[in-house]
Amino acid sequence: MTRLPLVSPETTEDPILASIFGEIHKRGLDVPNLYQTLANAPQMLKAWVGFTWPLRHQAATPRLLRELAIMRVSQIAQAPYPWSHHWPMAVEAGLSDGQLAHMDATERANWFDDVQRATLGYTDEVVAGDVGAGTMAEADRFFSPAEIVELTLATTFYLNLACFSKALQIPLEPEYEQYAERLPVV
Repeated sequence: MTRLPLVSPETTEDPILASIFGEIHKRGLDVPNLYQTLANAPQMLKAWVGFTWPLRHQAATPRLLRELAIMRVSQIAQAPYPWSHHWPMAVEAGLSDGQLAHMDATERANWFDDVQRATLGYTDEVVAGDVGAGTMAEADRFFSPAEIVELTLATTFYLNLACFSKALQIPLEPEYEQYAERLPVV
């Protein structure tokens, strides 16, 4: 059960929320429970989408790698909300169900290429809060400075989302529950 009320897109009169919810509806989407929770603080929702939408749609790093980092963060944090919402995006970006089930370090060799393994290793160490010299050298080998910034932002931002969604117990929408069942325990 959510710890805060969900702000209904249909009843809000706040101009900030009306604008954001209207943009989501223009895309043919329903307003997710995450945004309805954030809508309790309209300026924070505005800041959230001002950051996350460009990170999702305007980054130089391939979407597959950003989604891989997001899914690994969600797995490490055992956070069903971002895991479930990003499962379809990760698959659309080119990750397979098998890859999403085998992100653990002991299983990566058979499922991921060198760049993907570098992404996962870097993500693991960013989440741990200590990127070692060897991991950074591997990141430098495969990624430009801009891509390293984007992967680091994706990792840390979605770690924030994992903590936020768990702390406030944001409920999954029914259509995403099927993906929560696939969250591997770490």
